[in-house]
Amino acid sequence: MRKRMVQSVQKLNPEKKLSRKDRDETRRREAATVIMPNALDEFEAARYLGDMKVSTLRTWRVRGGGPMFTRVGAKLIRYPVQELDAFLAKDLRKSTSSPAPAALGGLT
Repeated sequence: MRKRMVQSVQKLNPEKKLSRKDRDETRRREAATVIMPNALDEFEAARYLGDMKVSTLRTWRVRGGGPMFTRVGAKLIRYPVQELDAFLAKDLRKSTSSPAPAALGGLT
């Protein structure tokens, strides 16, 4: 009976205890936000760039050709908002028949 009560209280309590791994990840994310306040993680950056897949950003990080990013710590990737804006601006065209910037001189 007591076990059921504890489980039901835990369901009602959204501030359930986190595992050590989750607490460490939360601390790393908070530290990255303090270090780079105007930067987005890869999920936010994918949404910012027009609901693209996160896997596309990951591929660009490996192969090049995507927006500039920085690594905070061992695992956290951050995209400064100004770099995302610059990435979007460099592909602006006047018409659909205009050649893509990549066709003019390759990816930079």
